[in-house]
Amino acid sequence: MNKVNGSRVSLWREAVGYMSLAFAVLFFSGIFSSATGWTQLFDFQAIVGSYGPEVNMTGGVGVKEGFMQAISIAPVMVFSVAFIGCIEHLGGLRAAQKLLTPLLRPLMGVPGVCGLAMILNWQSSDASAAVARRLYDEGRISDMERERLVSYMFVTAATIGVFFSNGAILLPYFACHSGIVLVVIMAMKFLAGNLVRLYQLAFERHRVPVKLADTGAFEESGGVQEKKGLVDVFMDNAAQGFTLWFKKLVPAVIFGYVVVRVLEVTNLMQVISTVCGPVMGLFGLPGEAAVPLITGYMTLMAGCTSAAALVQSGVMSSVQVTVLFPMMYCVASHLIYVGRVLGASGVDSKKYSLFLGSGIVCAIVSGIIMNIIL
Repeated sequence: MNKVNGSRVSLWREAVGYMSLAFAVLFFSGIFSSATGWTQLFDFQAIVGSYGPEVNMTGGVGVKEGFMQAISIAPVMVFSVAFIGCIEHLGGLRAAQKLLTPLLRPLMGVPGVCGLAMILNWQSSDASAAVARRLYDEGRISDMERERLVSYMFVTAATIGVFFSNGAILLPYFACHSGIVLVVIMAMKFLAGNLVRLYQLAFERHRVPVKLADTGAFEESGGVQEKKGLVDVFMDNAAQGFTLWFKKLVPAVIFGYVVVRVLEVTNLMQVISTVCGPVMGLFGLPGEAAVPLITGYMTLMAGCTSAAALVQSGVMSSVQVTVLFPMMYCVASHLIYVGRVLGASGVDSKKYSLFLGSGIVCAIVSGIIMNIIL
């Protein structure tokens, strides 16, 4: 009788794990981004909310702008780490491990437990980086797997959310359906992960992956953490998220904004744009296209605005801006994301050039693909 009851409990816990995983996938995917009423409970951005018009988190320059950006990120990071902790407590990460490993292992060389972080990255760069850090710290992924995962996150971060927000200004000018452009952009994420994977195979063949001791504290019988209530789990993980934000993300974001400010003050961005102009011709683009591409390297919104101005002035055609957009997106805001994604995820700073280089390769490949499509 005890065996029967134990089996039923085990089955119930497993079912709860799969249900929590399904909810998390819906929650992070953005499928319910246009929902109204009670269905907003299924949308990550709806629960995170937004600041009121009287709170201005942008518009400054230098370190002060970076610090305000870091403050605006705090609620998202704290909530995301707390939410993932609850999903883990319910067995959702174990369910993801079972379901997604057969798919993600050959596709990008990472275990299925990375699936939620990858989906979360479609909406939030900062939160997904925090989850990647957590997965490594808990011993669920190795350092080499984390590098592949973070490369996926770094290129076209916050993919869907940014595409339909910052990129909205360019959507009317596209020479093909926006869905085609989005598919190319999503494919570049997987290419970025595999570029790091290829680098590891080619140059780090004898490297021994480092994997910390598993601290997930799962019970063999049911896949549930040590006996805590869901509220306690949420609170504990929220505190961990706050610590991660304060100790890792804030310094990294400030550093990124210092770099951007130095480039602006010294006019080096204009010099870089002038030098890169001739390269644009290889992709059927005018030399002026280097301006939004380089500007987008600092912030995608500025790049999109520059590109729209070039189209409106007749310098670029609709076909050319459609080619440019995925290229710009692949390196979008990378100077800032060095702190917000690479720094927050905890990858070795000596590898930053590898991630930056992967973004440039993806930009080149996306430009070639868009020229073939159009």
